Amino acid sequence: MNKKNDFVTKEIFIPYENDFIPKKQFIAYLDILGYEQLIKEDGGAIKIAKKIDANIKGIILSQSIFGEKEMKFNIKVFSDNFIICSETRGDIVFILANILQINLATDGIFINGSICYGTLLFNDNFICGQGIIDAYKIQSEIAIFPRIIVDDSFILKARNTWQGKIKRDFDGYAFVDYLRTIMGLEMEVIEFLSIHSYQIDMNIMFHALNPRVLQKYQWCKNYHNEFCKQYGYENYIIE
Repeated sequence: MNKKNDFVTKEIFIPYENDFIPKKQFIAYLDILGYEQLIKEDGGAIKIAKKIDANIKGIILSQSIFGEKEMKFNIKVFSDNFIICSETRGDIVFILANILQINLATDGIFINGSICYGTLLFNDNFICGQGIIDAYKIQSEIAIFPRIIVDDSFILKARNTWQGKIKRDFDGYAFVDYLRTIMGLEMEVIEFLSIHSYQIDMNIMFHALNPRVLQKYQWCKNYHNEFCKQYGYENYIIE
């Protein structure tokens, strides 16, 4: 055999044109606060990845329970960001973002982000489109604190799926009222408030010398205490 003429052929995947058509979708864009500091801890990045993985597996399990057709959505995680999207189920995108926020908070991992409606191309290799640009802009410029901003584009398109689950903040922006939504979950409210207050306290003490980060957890403290006062959980107010 002539070695000079030997060569290996490889199949090259060329996406169909239809795979590159952006579509109108409900979009959640989430970001982990203080990720850079968290991964500096011993095994921090791996610990966070495992927690995120466990949450996603739980989400996928819930999808199989309700049926794939009924729960059609896409989710992708890269570094400290999550993207959840669906062409038809704004309620599912809202619920999944809410669940992630609640579950991660119990581990002391707070997130912020945005939920909106816009044009998005989402496939195995690419995520792009005006929708993700809008979602990122809301997350980075408006969310600021550990809150998920719910944009008017979502509120108008998703109709009543958000009723009773959002709240207007001091600056007029609507955000996911995740403390109120735990009242409808299996988790004990008192158990969650106890954990929530502890994690906020720990973050306030840890970031005491960093005013920029400290203000984010001060917002959490105010949000937590306001909820406790409103619904009669005064024993769990953070001093």
